[in-house]
Amino acid sequence: MAADVSAGWCLRIFSLVCFLHWLGSTRCDNQQIYGVVNGSVTLYSPNSSFTEIMWKKGKDKVIHWQTGYNESVYPPFKGRVYLNRTSGNLIIFNLTLSDEDEYEMEILGLTTIRLDLKVLEPLPSPTLNCTLCGENFTVSCSIPENYTTHRELIRYSWRCSSAQCVNSSEPTMHFQKKDDLSQKIECTIENPVSNATSSLALETCVPGDHSRTRYGLIAALLLLLLSIWPFMKCVRKYNGNAGSTNSS
Repeated sequence: MAADVSAGWCLRIFSLVCFLHWLGSTRCDNQQIYGVVNGSVTLYSPNSSFTEIMWKKGKDKVIHWQTGYNESVYPPFKGRVYLNRTSGNLIIFNLTLSDEDEYEMEILGLTTIRLDLKVLEPLPSPTLNCTLCGENFTVSCSIPENYTTHRELIRYSWRCSSAQCVNSSEPTMHFQKKDDLSQKIECTIENPVSNATSSLALETCVPGDHSRTRYGLIAALLLLLLSIWPFMKCVRKYNGNAGSTNSS
């Protein structure tokens, strides 16, 4: 009888050790995930086949379920979460900025995974501004000041016919007046959940410099004068002959 009890305890201890080893092998701390305001996000579980699941936001409960009982959902997540009891995945709907925090999943009172959720607002269209300095000018891509959620995650990219636009991640681009001002330049800003693009024609950066246009007009006028000059000579000669005939 004593041998049977000892064997039973050994089996339980061995099962617990195996479970803790499995728990340690599947646990992954502080995984980074992102969501967008008013959107949804899925918190993935590394495990499956449960008899009890607890998801928490910080120290607060989000949802608790165990076999044979209904789910318990806690404010402010009532009506905004869905728990997959097979996979353990939790979906949060209608995200708000206040949902940002560290989430963790517990099984048998032990944490199996921690997820760091960052909630971002959709990106606004960037503003392109030109700064002129002599024969050079700069195009700056800026984000409205009222956009404050995780600006450090924003990345820049450019598109134009100049080589400097390729693979550039700077918020500014530099040009000269002698460059092709007819080209259009685009700036795209993006973060892990959204992106936005704005564009402008480089010629709008130097509205007071019409030298190329003036030279083109002057050349066109000269060509026009040269082409009609023989005709004008004929008209003058004809007018002169007509005046002589009338006077006689």
